[in-house]
Amino acid sequence: DRGSRGMMRAAQVARETGIPYFGICYGFQWAAVEFARNVCGLEAADSTECNEDTPHKVIYKLRDLLGVDDLGGTMRLGSYPCHVEPGTRIAKIFGGELEINERHRHRYEFNNVYRQQFAAHGMSVAATSPDGSLVEVIELPEHPWFVAVQFHPEVTHTENGKEIFKNFLFSICKIKKKWHVVSEKNRLINDIRKTVKKNKVICALSGGVDSSVVALLVNKAIKKNLICIMVDTG
Repeated sequence: DRGSRGMMRAAQVARETGIPYFGICYGFQWAAVEFARNVCGLEAADSTECNEDTPHKVIYKLRDLLGVDDLGGTMRLGSYPCHVEPGTRIAKIFGGELEINERHRHRYEFNNVYRQQFAAHGMSVAATSPDGSLVEVIELPEHPWFVAVQFHPEVTHTENGKEIFKNFLFSICKIKKKWHVVSEKNRLINDIRKTVKKNKVICALSGGVDSSVVALLVNKAIKKNLICIMVDTG
């Protein structure tokens, strides 16, 4: 289940206790499934990625959403425009800007069949694709800070992503910045070098953000002792 049950539990604890929650991509999807199960009363709700036979397909494949049969046409990859609803928390974070572009890399989407049920139980859709067909951001307005985004704001070439992180880390979590990205990068490289020593490392590289960053850091640390294997995730 790719750790999804634990991710749902994390979202549930944050939702019920008021702990700030920031879900990104997969974190968005499982926050939605958790809400469907434990707030909307859809006990068997799931993502078809983990359970194709679920009676409540809260998260399902883009192919099913659009009727696309070609596997190559099912992934949203790259920068896509996003319309932000005025008055939402995410709109305030973006300084009132309502038309943004954010980076995507995923194949599963929120099922619009459940939007009204979510709204009736307090979960707002705060941003969508320009035509309203794809949900980009969900929020709990009555929660101190519960925001989940389908896109990847951590990618440097997104225009507004850093504003979400700044708000979440410094305004909401009250974290004080006592480090710099260069010094943190160097620390990680040194830690990898000390741990690996002269051994070889195999890295499964999908081309996504996470594996690419890991491969870069490990390469800086051990150079030719890193062996990358490309994994085709579609």
